[in-house]
Amino acid sequence: SLARCLASGRKPEELDDGESDFTRFLVWPGKTQYEFATVQNLEDVAFPDVAPGTLRRYVGSSPYGPMLSLVTSRGCPHGCSFCIYSNQDVKRPWVATSAQLVVDRMKELSSTLGVEHFHLQDDNFFVNTERVREFVALLVEEGNDLTFTIGGAHVSHLLKFDAGFFPLLREAGCTRLLIGAESGSTRVLESVGKKQTAAQVEEINLQLVQSGIRPIYSFISGVPGETDDDLRLTVELMSRLRGAGGEVDVGTVKPLIFFPGTRLYAWALDNGFVPPATLEGWIGMSWDHYLDLPYPWLTAQRKRFLLQLYYSSLLWNPTYHWVSSPIFTAVARTLMPVTDWRMRNLEFRGAMMPSILQWIQHKTLLTKN
Repeated sequence: SLARCLASGRKPEELDDGESDFTRFLVWPGKTQYEFATVQNLEDVAFPDVAPGTLRRYVGSSPYGPMLSLVTSRGCPHGCSFCIYSNQDVKRPWVATSAQLVVDRMKELSSTLGVEHFHLQDDNFFVNTERVREFVALLVEEGNDLTFTIGGAHVSHLLKFDAGFFPLLREAGCTRLLIGAESGSTRVLESVGKKQTAAQVEEINLQLVQSGIRPIYSFISGVPGETDDDLRLTVELMSRLRGAGGEVDVGTVKPLIFFPGTRLYAWALDNGFVPPATLEGWIGMSWDHYLDLPYPWLTAQRKRFLLQLYYSSLLWNPTYHWVSSPIFTAVARTLMPVTDWRMRNLEFRGAMMPSILQWIQHKTLLTKN
């Protein structure tokens, strides 16, 4: 609706109520408007035309062959305070397409577009255990060569499966699985409403490694009230996860961005954050401009420290899932002894490489934009 409105030369505030679809969040000078709607049955949503000329532009590359992202469910039953689903206006029942339909669509996209690997980009793929078991059973029964990465999993749902399930998940084609670990500190996990423990993350990590599935983790920093001791617990958890053997991608420790609609965004407003007045102003609300973010509860020194932690954690991960550069991998492996010492001691004074990585990322993003 927004795209059609702008293409017709109208302003966003001129959108009629009947033109709003699914979710709309608009910002323009002097006015901010949220409108939320929910599709109760995802199978009622028309699937895009899979003719080669329409979707082929979205087929990318992966180590497993031509790749396409696919969303099979929407929502998350949890309400972590940094996530949009902590907003009661947004929080809706988790909905999904059936396991059979997901498999049918994967097969169709494979035969039509030559896709060999799928990135299942759900917020939380494992909510319905029976649906997941059926999905795995169908793919194992098919015996095809398709592979997939699962881009959203909560430890509490993974714990519902016994150890025998994960080898079947690998047999079905799952190569990588992304888990939001967030922190190694119980205090921080409780403060953001993340209902899991570091020990549970380690338990699932071991099951995945033993099954040949590569775990990928994400961590956050900059949570209100966070201390260096909390961050040390995170680094220690990351180290233990890697020590379990196999290929474990411990991810990075990303500074938290306070996005509209989340419970932490409300906290930020109460603590002096003044949001941009325009949609364009939100372009700078990212890690790429972290030092400039108007977060009055963080000093410039603390922001710089969190950025150094982020880019050092990236270096600590030479084969990071989201970076496909042999040069980066070679440099990171060469610097591993120094990076390892810096991470374990949270000591980044005099570190040049994090600043270089930040500069490279900034230039890359400028080029893309």
